[in-house]
Amino acid sequence: MERKKTETLDRVLHLPTGSRFPLDRPNVLLLVADDPELTKAVRDLPEATPELLLRAVKLYDDRYPTTLPLE
Repeated sequence: MERKKTETLDRVLHLPTGSRFPLDRPNVLLLVADDPELTKAVRDLPEATPELLLRAVKLYDDRYPTTLPLE
């Protein structure tokens, strides 16, 4: 049976483990847990829109870049 509706799912990839999570407040809080400033900012969001949550993830990635081995 063919689908009649396309649904977009926002996911975030945790590079160190390869795990994929839905882009929602509880998962973003888990991902940024070691950064107190970002944790507070995400908790204090009046509305956790995907745009704001993605911005928090990008800020975290800028502060704590993941380096992958070249080999």
